Order: sequence, then structure tokens, then C-alpha cells
Amino acid sequence: MRFLYTMLPGISHLFPLVPLAQAMQAEGHEVLVATNGPAVKAAINAGLPAFEVAPGQDVDEPGLRLGERLAKGGLTDEEAFAAVGATFAEMGGIMLDGLVDAATRWRADAVVYMPICFAGLAAARLAGAKAVVHGIGHRNPLLWALSAMDPVARARGVDDLLDGADVEINISPSSLEKFNPDLPEKPIATAMVDLRHAPYNGGAELPPWALGEPDRPRVIATLGSSGVTVGGGELLTEVVAATADMDVELLLTSGGATLTALEALPEASRAHVRVVEWLPLRSILPSCSAIVHHAGSGSMFSAYAAGVPQIGIPHIGNASVNAEIAAKRGAGLVVPPAEATGEVVREALGEILGGASYRIAAQEVATEMAGMPRSSEVSARLTELLR
Repeated sequence: MRFLYTMLPGISHLFPLVPLAQAMQAEGHEVLVATNGPAVKAAINAGLPAFEVAPGQDVDEPGLRLGERLAKGGLTDEEAFAAVGATFAEMGGIMLDGLVDAATRWRADAVVYMPICFAGLAAARLAGAKAVVHGIGHRNPLLWALSAMDPVARARGVDDLLDGADVEINISPSSLEKFNPDLPEKPIATAMVDLRHAPYNGGAELPPWALGEPDRPRVIATLGSSGVTVGGGELLTEVVAATADMDVELLLTSGGATLTALEALPEASRAHVRVVEWLPLRSILPSCSAIVHHAGSGSMFSAYAAGVPQIGIPHIGNASVNAEIAAKRGAGLVVPPAEATGEVVREALGEILGGASYRIAAQEVATEMAGMPRSSEVSARLTELLR
């Protein structure tokens, strides 16, 4: 069969879909990634053929505007969701014609799309292909985003967008979903298939120290690469200073941001710190005792798969729900952004490292995820459902 994968341009939207795409390709299916921006090159680097659906158009620009607006604050939850939904609909509208053209000319049997990219669902309907929504975190119908995309789809002749997909792929285990406030009240798709989440975070050359176990507890701190979460590294710098006398190795991933404030710290205050621009979480998490992050789905589910307790500092999107679910499951703690200081994060780290309960809960989730169907099994199941 021929599976066209699509997602919004960010690589964090591509990465969760890569393992299944690679497995399908290995099983003899044809796979094409149709997207834009950085995700095109990232797909190629993952060994997948890719196609740019909106060449010459800045699909990212609405998202950048949204980031600036959210960073200013002052929006109610309802206003924020409306702004996010409208932005993703605008991005989807830019991509839609190219997606339909790709799916039609390439003769796709199915379009596999990440949840927020409802242009994938519209393209499947317009091209006469099946639609498969591939979860990248906790289950969520995203009705506010689907409703925003509906007028765009109707203008192209799709009047059943709100009916959802043919198949939903779920990566979130049941012990997490029972705490999910956004759990769908009705099916997202006609059928649902569970999938073991095997994190893909890209590749990198590992430094020698990353190959073995650390001589003291290793804590990784990553706030992604968005200016909304990283800023100038002020919070990360506070965490460095506050943990200077803790018996930990603190690994900071900058995401390419310049950590100006960190460089101003006395050398003695950062002797326990390693700074790297990028390391695949899958490669480094098994050696870690905890992770501090922005509560994005990619970081969270990488930590779950590794059985590592987490401290979530949720800034944007569904991050607050993600962090709360981890806390309710007992696999982590939440530090609200308004309360996030170096000392508060230090206290949270002390709690997680000082007892076994968080590690036990995180490892229970990892074991549960490991028991979900593998990519090769899901590939075979999808073939049965979609023929």
C-alpha cells in the first residue's frame, strides 16, 4: 500500500511519526512524507522520501506570529485556543492544495497525519484516500482546531471533516489516559489501534561521556528551542546556580539558543554542568535520574518510554495537561511557569531524587508502553483495516 504522511513543518511534529513510517517502508509499503519547512530535511535524514507541498510559501509564518502573541500573555484560555486553532487552520490552508495534488498524483491509499494537521484529513477526503490520525501524545479530539479547519475544508468541497478519520493510532497507555481531562467523549475515528511509542529524536554524534553511566545522578534539563520557553536561558541559569551544591550532574540542552545569562555565572557555580546544543533524548535518558522540560509531548513520551521521572514546566499548548497527567500518575511533578525559579526547581528535584516512588511509577508506565503493539504489528493491522 501507499502511505502519505503529513504534518505541520516543525520537526517535533514529524519525529513521533517516523518509527511507523520506517517500519512500513521496511515491510515493503511505499511511504512519502509531504510537508514543508524543516520537517522535509528531517524526514530525508530519517531515510524517508519527502516532498515539499508549498514551495516558496512560508507555512511557518503564522506559527511565529502565534508564538509572539502567546509570549505577550494576557489571553484567556478560550482566546488562546481560538488563536491556536485559527493559526493551524491558516497553516493547513496553505498546505492543502499541495497535499491534495501530492496524494492524487502519487496515488496514495491512505494519508497519515498528526492530530493538529487537519489539512491531512481534508486532503485524504479530496483525494479519495483513507485517513489515519497518528497520535503524538495523549488522546485529544482537538475539536477547537478541527472546527477552525472545517470552513477551509468546506470551501474546497469537503463537508464531512467533522466526522473524523478512518483510523486513530494511539500511543498513550491506559494508566495515563485515565487522568486525561481531554479524553474524547466519542470516537475520534471509525477504528482505533494502539502503538508502542519507540521514541525517535533524530541522530547525533555522541560525546564519549554519554556512552557510560555517570558517577552521580544525571539530570537533563531541556526547554525545547522556542523563545517562549527558553528565552535567554534565564531560568536554566537559575537552576544551574540553585543546584550547584547538589550531588548531581546537570546536563543542559540549549536547542541552539544562546544561554547568555549562564555564561555570566562564576565558573564554580557551573562546575557540575554540561551544555550541549542537541542530543537525542532516546540516547541519553537511560542514564538519567530525572528530566526537567517544557512538558511538550515529545519530551514527555520519551521520558515515559525510558522510565525516567520528570518535572514539567508547562508554557504553551497542551503542556499544562501533559504535566498534570504525569503528576497524577505519580511519575513526575509540575512547576507552574509563574512559580518557576531555580530554588523551586531544586526543591522539586530534591523530592524526585530523594524517594523511589517517582522512579517506580515512571518505570511502570515504561513497562506498560513496552507491552503495546510494535510498529511492525500496527503496519500489518492498518493494512487489514484499510484494504
